[in-house]
Amino acid sequence: MGSIALNSSIEPPLKESSFELPAASYPSPSAAPLPQSDDELQGIARSCIDSLNSMLNTKGYSQLISLMASTSYWRDHLCLSNTKFSTLFGAEEVISFIQKRGKQCNIKSFALGDKKPEIVNVDPIGKVKCILVYIKFQNKIGNGRGILRLIQDVENGDEWRIYTMFTTLRDLTDTPFLTGSKRPFHAVPEAAGNLSWGEYHERKKHFIDQEPAVLIVGAGHSGLMTAARLSMLAVPTLVIDKQTRSGDAWRLRYEDLVLHDSCYSNAVPYLPYPPTWPVLAPKDKVADFLECYEAALDLNVWNETHIILSKWEADKKCWLVEVERCQDGKKTRRTLHPRHIVQATGLNGEPRIPEIPGVQTFEGKTMHSSSFKGGSADYKDKKVIVVGSGNSAHDISQACCKAGASVTMIQRSPTLVVSLARVHKLLSLNYNEHIPAEEADLMSLSLPSTLFRTVGADALSLLSSMDAPLIASLSAVGFRPTPPDPYLNILILTIQRAGGFYVNIGASELIASGAITVKSSPGLSISRINPHSVVLSDEEEIGNVDEIIFATGYENGRARTRKVFGDAVADGIESIWGFDGMGEIRGVWRRGGRPGFWVAAGAFWISRYYSRLLALQIKAIEMGLVEL
Repeated sequence: MGSIALNSSIEPPLKESSFELPAASYPSPSAAPLPQSDDELQGIARSCIDSLNSMLNTKGYSQLISLMASTSYWRDHLCLSNTKFSTLFGAEEVISFIQKRGKQCNIKSFALGDKKPEIVNVDPIGKVKCILVYIKFQNKIGNGRGILRLIQDVENGDEWRIYTMFTTLRDLTDTPFLTGSKRPFHAVPEAAGNLSWGEYHERKKHFIDQEPAVLIVGAGHSGLMTAARLSMLAVPTLVIDKQTRSGDAWRLRYEDLVLHDSCYSNAVPYLPYPPTWPVLAPKDKVADFLECYEAALDLNVWNETHIILSKWEADKKCWLVEVERCQDGKKTRRTLHPRHIVQATGLNGEPRIPEIPGVQTFEGKTMHSSSFKGGSADYKDKKVIVVGSGNSAHDISQACCKAGASVTMIQRSPTLVVSLARVHKLLSLNYNEHIPAEEADLMSLSLPSTLFRTVGADALSLLSSMDAPLIASLSAVGFRPTPPDPYLNILILTIQRAGGFYVNIGASELIASGAITVKSSPGLSISRINPHSVVLSDEEEIGNVDEIIFATGYENGRARTRKVFGDAVADGIESIWGFDGMGEIRGVWRRGGRPGFWVAAGAFWISRYYSRLLALQIKAIEMGLVEL
């Protein structure tokens, strides 16, 4: 009979709680001549920097009105404010933001970056040109980098003005990351006395001599990257995970899982992949690398450990956390008092399964996609229903089909289908063999999300001919690809809906050939499950069903908070994931409503970039530079 539990969630689906991000328009193209020499480009960039510094020195922030284009954006991560991620629209909004935080701007000075200014396209077609300017700056607590895009603003007589500005914190002035030339000389600190490295490592890992300042719950890629960043800032950090080995969050997923993003975009801080690493890594290689990452960076990880209780002690400004740890088959408990907890249990909350009449009478097997382990030989000659049409649904359908099952996919709504080649052609513009991943991150995040929605969709559309035959073949068999949308791209769907797309690695061809059957129509769903069949909402009955797999997504990540940390914590934080009103990712990597509680989640590239910012926020609090 059925083996799933029905949901009684109080968390809304992500697509219902995320801010509906609008798409920005491009500025009007200028007919004025462009600079012809490096000296001209340098002069225009230098003039802009000088004007910004003059504004800062005189506190004449109204000067921004004549420096920024009529349509302009300033995206800021911990620079204008030591505690906020913001995207500000237009000079007036920037001025208001600065003035609300005191008489003086938090940024003290600007300078040109190490790379030369260059002329690039604003839009993928190249109708609008800009000067791309790399910048660096100092603020009250640290230093950072950024990117300016200067356009000839048609609405202001073709003057060179700031169209987009991006500033992001890189280091704290007094305590930079302990890497490169700032790395420690000896592996064992002087304060450890005559301990060998092995003895010191064991005492450090088990927190014999001190308490962790930060407790990270989850030893997946987000948790380990965050721990690595904090370690390089000398913040005592403990990672706990309920699984046996670090990386099990990947290792225990279905056998055929291969990352769709390239190794260039999936790089981790401080430890490059070997030059022989495949562009598309299977999940077991990723899991094993994360385990090596833990060892190579001396991270403090307790596996087979989970939280028994946790509560915030406001008077002491720390958490009281009791954990249960299993070592060599023996369970022990330990009480910890971290000042910060980071929830790194993954982007998803609990599996979301629709409540369908009759599911408990079903005599076959039912599961959520999160429990699927692979298309084993047991699937031969089985009849499998897969509910959903996103990445997981396609991968599972393909795996079952390859194993000899008869597979029917129930498509409930249109799906954006993009070939792997098309995705990688776009990604390779920034993420490739020649550009360091953190440089690529700077460029990728330098656009406000509203403008990225437009740019990303236009870039995808330029390559639409690559997938035209595939889309036509899918439509011919009744699969419903997403109708043409001028503002739709994968990243926006990832953040706004956490799904709704498929990067094709072979399932689409199986659907087009009829090897995988698709049932699809607007609003289609399963209306009832019988002992051996399912009845669809259009009254079609599919009989002799052996297994139903629900690839129906997950609850908001806050549901996981509620399960692990309780209602009081969950009710006190923002919803996890989706866009806020400024187009920033909501509820992760930043203050979310409760002191000392943080959430780390997202793909490898998101975790790589934002883990630095989360570590800097925690270190600034620990140093007393900002309040908890």
